[in-house]
Amino acid sequence: MTALMSQTGGVLTAHHRVERNVKRVCLVTEAAGAGVGRHFLDLAVGLAERDIDVMAIYSPSRCDVSFIERRKKASGVRFVELHMRRAVHPLDAVDLLKLTCCIRRHGPFDVIHCHSSKGGALGRVSAALLGSPSIYTPHAIVTLDPTLSSRKRRLYGGIECWLARRSEAVIAVSPDEAEHIASLGIAKQKVRVVLNGVAPLDFPSRDLARQQLGLRPDNFCIGFVGRLTAQKAPELLVAALAELRQQHPLAVAVFVGSGPLYQPLVEQIDRLGLAQNVRIVGDTVATNVMPAFDVFCLPSRYEGLPYVLLEALSAGLPIVARRVGGVGACVEHGVNGLIVESESPADIAEALGCLASDGSLGRQFARHSSTKAISFSAERMIDETLAVYESAMAGVAGRQ
Repeated sequence: MTALMSQTGGVLTAHHRVERNVKRVCLVTEAAGAGVGRHFLDLAVGLAERDIDVMAIYSPSRCDVSFIERRKKASGVRFVELHMRRAVHPLDAVDLLKLTCCIRRHGPFDVIHCHSSKGGALGRVSAALLGSPSIYTPHAIVTLDPTLSSRKRRLYGGIECWLARRSEAVIAVSPDEAEHIASLGIAKQKVRVVLNGVAPLDFPSRDLARQQLGLRPDNFCIGFVGRLTAQKAPELLVAALAELRQQHPLAVAVFVGSGPLYQPLVEQIDRLGLAQNVRIVGDTVATNVMPAFDVFCLPSRYEGLPYVLLEALSAGLPIVARRVGGVGACVEHGVNGLIVESESPADIAEALGCLASDGSLGRQFARHSSTKAISFSAERMIDETLAVYESAMAGVAGRQ
C-alpha cells in the first residue's frame, strides 16, 4: 500500500511563502457539478491563493447551481467554458481539437490536471499532443461500477491503462480506489492517494433547518444527499425506510438532489405508502439542511470519496453507509457510524434502527464525526496535490 500512498511530508501552513517549481497549472473537467465540481473549484481557488497562475477549463453542460454561484465569486482564476460531451460521441475529435488549441493558446503550463472520465480522456490526449505533463483524478473511476458488464470493464480498463501510460500520475481519492486502479494494470508508482478535503463550513441551527423541512421535534430524520441515479441507489433507502417505519413510524427520509430516478422514486414512495415519511427537496444547498438530520445515509453502489461524507462529518452527523469506495476513510464502524456490508434494504434498515432506538449512541457517533472532520481539510488536500505536481515535474526533468 505504501507505494500507492501520497508522498507528502505534511501540511504546509505558510503556503504563500513557499518557493515552488509549479508556476502555471491548467485544470480540465467535463463534469462541473456535484462533488467533482466542488473539488475542481476548491483546487483552482486554493492553487491561485498560493500564487500559482491557474486556468480552469470546464464544460457548462453539467454545471449545477452551486458551481455557477461559486465560480462567480472565485478570484484569481481564469475560467474558460468549452463544451464537452459526457458520453462517447463522433464529435469528440472536434472537442479534442478545440481543447488542444485552447491550451496551446493560453499555455504553456507546467502541469495539466484532468478530472473525471471525459475531461480526463480529452485533457490527457491534449497534454500528450502538446508535450505537457498530465495528472488525472478520476473521482471514482468508471470501472468501479459493479453494474458494468465484463466486456465494458475490460474495454474501459484498457482505455484507462493506455491513457495512464501517457500521464505522469493518477490521483485516487481513497486507498480503496488506489488499489482498484492498480488492479487494472496501471503502474503502482504512478498512483497517488490524495483524500478529498473541505474548507470550514457554515451551518444553520438545527431548529431552523428542521423548521424549513417541516419536521416535528419527534421525527427521526434520515438524510440523503446526491444525484438520483443508479450509482447513488436512493431506492435502497426508500425500501429500507418502509421496513424501518414498522418500528419507528415517525422516521422521515429527506432526499437532497435530482436526477433520472426522480420519477421512479416518487412512484416507489407512493407504492409503499411513504408519502408522509419522505421529503424530496431537489437541488438545494445541502449544508443548509444537514443540521436537520439525525443520521446521514449513503446507500451508494460505488464511490471514490464523496464530498457529502465530508460535509456530514463537518455537520457532526452519525453515518450509515454501505462499504464502498472511500467510506472506510470517513466512517469507523461502531465509532462514528455503521457500515453495511450488503445491498439489502433490511440490513440498511437494521443499522438505521439502531440509531433511531438509541439517542445516546447517535450522540456518541456525532462527537466522533466532528473530531474526524478535522483531518479532511482543503488546505491539506491542496498541499498534497501540489506535491504530486512537483513530483511529476521532477520526473519529466529527470528524463530530459
